[in-house]
Amino acid sequence: MMLTTFLLKFFDCALGTIKNVFLIKEKYLISSICNSLSAMLFIFVADIMANSDSSDKMTIALIVFLANLTGSYFPPKFLDKIEPAHMFIYVVTAKNMEFGKLLADTLKQLNIPVSTNVVYDEYTNKTLCVKVYSQSKEQSNIITRMLDKNKFKFHVVHLE
Repeated sequence: MMLTTFLLKFFDCALGTIKNVFLIKEKYLISSICNSLSAMLFIFVADIMANSDSSDKMTIALIVFLANLTGSYFPPKFLDKIEPAHMFIYVVTAKNMEFGKLLADTLKQLNIPVSTNVVYDEYTNKTLCVKVYSQSKEQSNIITRMLDKNKFKFHVVHLE
């Protein structure tokens, strides 16, 4: 009974988490299917809780807690592993020209494609805008580690 409760709640929570991932990715049909399945599983978990002895309710609550914890933690990691690499474009504006040049030069040395443009900040000081083209998760990790928020402002564009 306890293992069944754990598995039902784990899959309930996992489907709810996966639903959110697909909703963000604008895959509405898959998202709604996951949501419906999650709701169905929740009914079974609620039935188990309602029909259990009062002495078992605290154990079931702990099992539900652990199932929620693992059911929301593991599915995004799993989806991230099986998802193919996508191209990301980092649009980075440096605080000053020197930071921009250093970033662009370092990325070029790492064979990560970049393009640069001279732009002006809010005080009309010249600075550098660097577009960085990440083609793998490894490159994205390298780029993200290099972008000190005190030296750069940036946003990421995801291309499918």
